[in-house]
Amino acid sequence: MEDMYICAISIGELCYGMEKLPHGKKKHDLAIWLYTKLPQWFYGRIVSHDTDTMTEWGRIRARVARTMPVVDSLIASAAITHHMTLVTRNTKDFQDIEGIILINPWE
Repeated sequence: MEDMYICAISIGELCYGMEKLPHGKKKHDLAIWLYTKLPQWFYGRIVSHDTDTMTEWGRIRARVARTMPVVDSLIASAAITHHMTLVTRNTKDFQDIEGIILINPWE
């Protein structure tokens, strides 16, 4: 697990999904996981967006012929800039990005 990283944008996406849930045990348990366990698991391995990453993001947005969700392009820019493989179930939204390496662990 020490060679696995998470993008800060992905944490935001997880938070968004959790916040959309109705109040209850599932939301409560996810909140505990998101705010305590996840940061412990990825301590020192949360990828933020710096100037190099944002420059790559601009390149991606300019080169991809279709309108791409901003969140996806930000995650892709972090993976490319930091020479990381992007692990996602949603590989189709990233396939036309030059330089991205993808793995779908569900395939």
